[in-house]
Amino acid sequence: MSGMLGIGMGYHRLLTHRGYKTYRWVEYVLTWCGTLALEGGPVFWVATHRVHHQHSDREGDPHTPREGTWWAHAGWILSGAGLHHVTFRVARIEPVLQDLAARGVPMLDRAPRPGAEGSRVAFLHPKATGGVLVELVERAAPAGPPQRGLAPGDPLLVYLRDPQEKMWGVLRERDASGVTIEGMDLASVDAWTKQVERAEDGIVPSVLFFPMARVERILLDRGTPGLPSLSETFLARTGRRVQDVLGA
Repeated sequence: MSGMLGIGMGYHRLLTHRGYKTYRWVEYVLTWCGTLALEGGPVFWVATHRVHHQHSDREGDPHTPREGTWWAHAGWILSGAGLHHVTFRVARIEPVLQDLAARGVPMLDRAPRPGAEGSRVAFLHPKATGGVLVELVERAAPAGPPQRGLAPGDPLLVYLRDPQEKMWGVLRERDASGVTIEGMDLASVDAWTKQVERAEDGIVPSVLFFPMARVERILLDRGTPGLPSLSETFLARTGRRVQDVLGA
């Protein structure tokens, strides 16, 4: 029931490919059957399978058989890249919802709903985010000192999909619609560092906006005791902070 009706007829043919039409109650029953297969919720499964068809048996295919039978069958579910849920913490949720509405971004919630531990949450509509469920969370005031998140001027790495790219730069702005950096492709960083080191012209960092539907993950550019970060390497070679060079 869960495999043939839920995954085959429900998740795959109906929700992913819209291969046929049926009554709404039948769609709900087939979707419910699909959840019993333990392959994830419908938004996650459909988003992942559509990416699979875009990159079938090539780089970017989330469950390619080139990685082995086990991976193609079940490994991608247990430890594959998460495409189903991204959470953003915001200081105040109402101004964010108003800004998104003004930009025409569809929402599942017109007003925040109560969340866990006193938080308030709202969700963007998956049709605006490539099938990824984007959640906005306004946390209750913490009892201890506040935790610092990403801030403008922070050097970071942005991993993208459709197509797959890796970007490096300085954060300019980030919200639920996407992320803006001033930087370049990761492969160009060493050449740009050498260019600044020699006071030469050539590569010019660009201001780049990436919609959240393309963002796979964002990482602070941080080093380890044995491996300096790209921004630390830039400082060591040029004697200048990357933020100062880019005017951040």
